[in-house]
Amino acid sequence: MKCTKCGKEEILPFRCAYCNQYYCAVHRLPEQHECQAIHLA
Repeated sequence: MKCTKCGKEEILPFRCAYCNQYYCAVHRLPEQHECQAIHLA
């Protein structure tokens, strides 16, 4: 599966609890991938 932010292929990606997208270790936190859904929570 690929990181939604950078496109890096990940064997075990992280799912954001706010936007439900998948990210690599670098972009796993909402602040790191500029999560738009966190403002709606």
